Amino acid sequence: MQCEVDFELRNITVNNNSGFDIINNISKYTDGCLSCFFIQPNILWCGSVYTPYAKGDDIFNIGLVNYRLGYNLVKENSLQERLTETDPVKVIYSKKLSTGDRITQSSDAFKNYRLTHNKILNHIIDASVLKQLADEKAYHLNYAGYEGSMNAFLQPYAAPGYVAYITDDRYPERNGKYIIESNHVHFGISGARRIIEIGPKIGFANK
Repeated sequence: MQCEVDFELRNITVNNNSGFDIINNISKYTDGCLSCFFIQPNILWCGSVYTPYAKGDDIFNIGLVNYRLGYNLVKENSLQERLTETDPVKVIYSKKLSTGDRITQSSDAFKNYRLTHNKILNHIIDASVLKQLADEKAYHLNYAGYEGSMNAFLQPYAAPGYVAYITDDRYPERNGKYIIESNHVHFGISGARRIIEIGPKIGFANK
């Protein structure tokens, strides 16, 4: 598997830094736009997530699990609807040049906006990368849909990077495919449960 994102960062020092420190720095230098997590025990993913998923692309393509509320999902869950229609955000990223000039790129993923998110990313060297990061941040900040965690049984198996197809007969607006961002297994007196944390719904920008 290969991540198609290739962003060059400049003026980065990694001496004596742990892998965890490096991942945190990548997130800091890109304003949290690049996601880093293990999609398999020996594969660390680092790249954009919201941009491809907003457009309907499953960038991992490693597994699909079907969940139905009340069947293989416990009814108690923390799914919450996130609404952003009243405060859409435009993202503007800049880089200062040695000449004193500034390169600025802004997102155009959403045409209408009421708020702006401005930040200087001096570790980014390319204007096109600033634009990609601005769009990724805009998709993240303007995501409208369900997010949160769900209580599932141990089977079927699921892992970060899998796609969860959720069916809810009571709230059909929840139905659809979501990326699984994390999961952990909990053992208790009622048995074992798999706690699934979902990310964006695939194709949320194609409404």
